[in-house]
Amino acid sequence: MTSSRDHSADRRQHAGQWILLDAGLRLLAIGQALYHGTSPRASLDLTARRILLPQLASAGADRWPRSTVTEDFGRRWIVHIRPILGAASGQLVAVLGCYGPADTQLPEPPLVGSWEWLVTPPGPNQQMRIYWSTETFAVYGMHPPTGRGPHWWEAPQWLDEVVAESHRPGVRRILERFLATPSGALRIHRFAARSIDAGHVHALRLAG
Repeated sequence: MTSSRDHSADRRQHAGQWILLDAGLRLLAIGQALYHGTSPRASLDLTARRILLPQLASAGADRWPRSTVTEDFGRRWIVHIRPILGAASGQLVAVLGCYGPADTQLPEPPLVGSWEWLVTPPGPNQQMRIYWSTETFAVYGMHPPTGRGPHWWEAPQWLDEVVAESHRPGVRRILERFLATPSGALRIHRFAARSIDAGHVHALRLAG
């Protein structure tokens, strides 16, 4: 006997949609739909749970993109995995994955940037530095600096020059909460930022 909830899960089709998880395997996005760190098993279709999740979970082993072909439910599927690495540490901070029939062309992955924050102890020489990956500059509509990275902004400069003025108080509060939040807790914040190169305002979502 199958419940109506099970039937609903069977009808979900996430083939061809890029799925974003954080390093703790908490769900952040399926295609254009945004999530707040929920369990991927509760939200993904059955095929994704069987063939995609195990590869997403193992992405931290070598931290290299991969494409594999697997067989499940009597069909052949292609799976793309794209690790998102820390801008300074190179550690896994998130992972993108997508699956579809083996004979189809999967869409290009969405643009997801990574950032890491260095905060030294309080004092006259305290540092609050935000490291950006190359993709993060593209998310903000900027060209990355030349030269060898990692590239970084001082947090006050980022707030004053990039974050939209009306959103700065909220971003300051979320940064303070990051400092006070126990390790492993997930916080998500929406804000707007201005592209220094083009002057456009971008609606963004920050997870940390």
